[in-house]
Amino acid sequence: MTSSPSEPPRQQRPALRERKRRRTRESILNAAWLLFTRDGVAATSVRDIADLAEVGEVTVYNYFKNRGDLIDAVIAEQADVAVTREAVEMLGVEGGPLEVLAAFAERFRSETTADLRTLRRYRKAVHAEPDLRGPYLCMRERSTEALIGALSPRAQQSGMPEADLRLLCCAFNAMADSVGESQPDDTTPERWADDLAHAVALLRAGWAGQPK
Repeated sequence: MTSSPSEPPRQQRPALRERKRRRTRESILNAAWLLFTRDGVAATSVRDIADLAEVGEVTVYNYFKNRGDLIDAVIAEQADVAVTREAVEMLGVEGGPLEVLAAFAERFRSETTADLRTLRRYRKAVHAEPDLRGPYLCMRERSTEALIGALSPRAQQSGMPEADLRLLCCAFNAMADSVGESQPDDTTPERWADDLAHAVALLRAGWAGQPK
């Protein structure tokens, strides 16, 4: 039996399932971190976390044995430099920071449309509730610091000053947020990746035009 045009080839399905699992786990961890920051750990229930992550409570327990396991994961993995460095290395890209950021943009082409819509709804929830905005910005700052730490060896090898790397990572995360917020309801992985690739191209042009 052949696959339908919209159905991925059989050999690609395990990879797609693994990416979806990673995306779901990341959504749960992000939701937990935001609520822990806003309300405190003691006042945040697994139900609260599941609601913000837009998953069932049972799904949370499929990823984490219990509430304590979830708390440990948030502390250990949220915006961690080692985790970000591992994500960078998994891309298998040679070159400096700009090449890595371009690969991050291209990675969105292999996501599913449903996963990207979930990510978009999650960001909308953050912006719709003012009390979540502060924790979100704090989380993004930690994410930027992790990205800087992960790309630091690449920057040193390519001769990019630390100040330039910091500015580049801040600009990339800000542009990635803007791209995510501007996606329409019927967005596709290709459109999201194209918009991110355009953002990286602007960054690349800006860096190429800097005075030596």
